[in-house]
Amino acid sequence: METLSLRVDREIMSVIEELISLKLAKNKSEAANLLMRMGLKEVRELIDRKKRVMKLVERYRVEGVPHKLPTLDDLLRDRE
Repeated sequence: METLSLRVDREIMSVIEELISLKLAKNKSEAANLLMRMGLKEVRELIDRKKRVMKLVERYRVEGVPHKLPTLDDLLRDRE
């Protein structure tokens, strides 16, 4: 286990206190760990998604966007 000191907003603190009062956790540390563990999958998905976007942005920055954008002539021709 690692130690982390942090401030949490009132809603999170309320959930932590409720977990303790319902005896779903023994103390604040255990309740906070439960709360974070249950959200871990979603946070990891968010991190993975962000990494994929960053990788694509870097690729497009180096190689250029892979799609040919229409020119003004293309748009005018489509109106006819």
